[in-house]
Amino acid sequence: MKCRSALIAMLTALLPIAPAAAAPVELVSNIFVEKRGVDAAGKETVSLLPAERVVPGDRLLFVIRYKNAGAEAAGNFVITNPVPQAVAYVGTEGVPPALVSVDGGTTYGELATLRIKDAFGNERAATPADVTHVQWKFAEALPGGKTGQVAFRAQLR
Repeated sequence: MKCRSALIAMLTALLPIAPAAAAPVELVSNIFVEKRGVDAAGKETVSLLPAERVVPGDRLLFVIRYKNAGAEAAGNFVITNPVPQAVAYVGTEGVPPALVSVDGGTTYGELATLRIKDAFGNERAATPADVTHVQWKFAEALPGGKTGQVAFRAQLR
């Protein structure tokens, strides 16, 4: 149980990296665990619960809510979020579409365009398991007081 609590504390501590913006864009992040079940009619159900207890194989949803806390519009801001080593990236949700990094946040692009060098210097296509960071770039201004959210899915290793 201590291990699970430590893992949740570690995952929570990694979220989020503050946005780069002149206006005061505030971020709040939450981690949810996806639980699948079957209802009384035999239909599959999916619930999102706070990730208080997780075990290897659990699917997680990292949600980052943003709000322009100022009166002025916030334009050209970026949200960058590391992917904890304890999880394997699965995909993103939200607008704008996310870019990913497979080199610790140095460069970003669409996953299909990124390459990885192995220990022998051989290149291969990057896979979701290689993703180290997720980034959303907001080119359009966010009016004062407006909110939104972005998210990414991962699976606990």
